[in-house]
Amino acid sequence: YITKTPLPQSRHEVRVGAGSWNYRRAELDTTGPVGGKWDAGYRLTAAYETTDDWTEFKGHTRRHVSPVFQFKPFKTTNVLVDLEHTEFDRTGIGFQSVRGSPGNINDPSSRRRNEFLPTPGKDFKTFRWSGPDTFLNEVSRNYLVEVTQQVGRDLTVLAGGQFTTSEFESRDVKPF
Repeated sequence: YITKTPLPQSRHEVRVGAGSWNYRRAELDTTGPVGGKWDAGYRLTAAYETTDDWTEFKGHTRRHVSPVFQFKPFKTTNVLVDLEHTEFDRTGIGFQSVRGSPGNINDPSSRRRNEFLPTPGKDFKTFRWSGPDTFLNEVSRNYLVEVTQQVGRDLTVLAGGQFTTSEFESRDVKPF
């Protein structure tokens, strides 16, 4: 992917959205110059999203923020610093439908045993047997520092480093 970099003019954008299954999303993108002798600029993008699912107990929430700073300590040197932080929490990740034993394929009277197990008062298409307490939470961080140096008229050198981490925490069950 390509990092959204600071723009030389100020610009501020907010977007919101809503949809089925309690879907809500808000986004922020703001950028502009900081000024000073280093020709510095900033850009901040952020997003918040939450939604349920058509099945019971399932949903997710995602939070993301990414500040980016750019400056020129010298006329032909550009420094870019990109810091990203994302939290993604999923609920209801466990198994959904349970089928009966297959029985004897050649015996038509045993074919019904391969259907979804009925649960009184529940729709087998949306019912989640694993219950409400299965989850998968992820925290991701990405840090990038990039230095671009113009050496000659037709030669530019790019050097940098990137560090990424991801942490996971989960609780899940297996049907069999």
